[in-house]
Amino acid sequence: MQPKDPDATIVVRRPAKAGAAGHSSDGGKQAMTKPAPEAPSRRGLLVAGGAGFVVLAAGATGYMVLRRPPVVPQAPIASPPTEIVPSAPPLSSLALRNEAEILAQQAVSTITVKFEPNPRILVIDFPDLRIQGLTFNRIAAYLEKAGLPRDRVLDNRELADAVKADNATTETYYYGHDYRAVDLARFFTAAKRQGMALGAEEIVLRDVLETEGLLAAGVNAAVISLPREGSDPFVDASGRASLLRHELSHGQFFTDPDYAAFSRHFWADVMNDVDRASFRGFLTRQGYDAKDEDLLINETQAHLMHTTDGRYFNARDCGLPRARIDELRARFAAAMPTGWLKAAVQQSVASLP
Repeated sequence: MQPKDPDATIVVRRPAKAGAAGHSSDGGKQAMTKPAPEAPSRRGLLVAGGAGFVVLAAGATGYMVLRRPPVVPQAPIASPPTEIVPSAPPLSSLALRNEAEILAQQAVSTITVKFEPNPRILVIDFPDLRIQGLTFNRIAAYLEKAGLPRDRVLDNRELADAVKADNATTETYYYGHDYRAVDLARFFTAAKRQGMALGAEEIVLRDVLETEGLLAAGVNAAVISLPREGSDPFVDASGRASLLRHELSHGQFFTDPDYAAFSRHFWADVMNDVDRASFRGFLTRQGYDAKDEDLLINETQAHLMHTTDGRYFNARDCGLPRARIDELRARFAAAMPTGWLKAAVQQSVASLP
């Protein structure tokens, strides 16, 4: 395959539709389905006349919103229109927020902060799933979705077709996103090389990353995202907390060499062939690129240890006995490197679904 893209995003488990074939939580053959598209939200980032990223500055007393000129909605086309240039640069000096503070945010416009226990992780909190999808879906297709090209960026029509083929909508292609900064830089470089006109949301993301220095060569950083609580029935308080912990674990994997090395060791030396095959099969059914071993390792650690809501993952989903899942979880929690994530796991491991 092309160069490694160990980005990992989270997929919600949906009730099966009659007559469809796919995966069920008990290892059967019921369908994994996603909800029918809802009316798009018009609040938040980069809808016509809407607001841009809200960036929390350290010590700020309120939110500052970057306004954009109205954008006329365009149907997906093979040759996108001329790139829209942001009217103002994004803010810098991002605030530091811990996990509880991020969960307490109720984003009206997109909020961007750094994660206090590991400031190398940039957290983007979206007001709804549509804006999140418009910002990251093309990146997800380029970096990690199975069956899509790794050597070029999809145009609007190709992206729409890929989302439809995934039985998804703009809102539900993924419920949370996470990427290495160096891979985001590679995406934007590829788009520029192709002369690809990006969407307004993607341009604002690029400008935020440039301002924060995250597109510089070799920078050790990660970007994760999640939607506001209430933006979907699966993003209630429990779902949002699970999404955040899951994505933060990916951010830790991307930026902490010790944690990444431990996760690779656990996959290779603690899990056995049956364990690996079970998780590989589960993740392949979710649409992850099965040829990318590092992606599978990253997703396994996040699903096994850091997905706290059973609607997103539970012990039955990969087909292993519950006793084996419990054993793997106990061994992982006991041996993982010391730090904020281990402390969080020790508080939650006994109640993981």
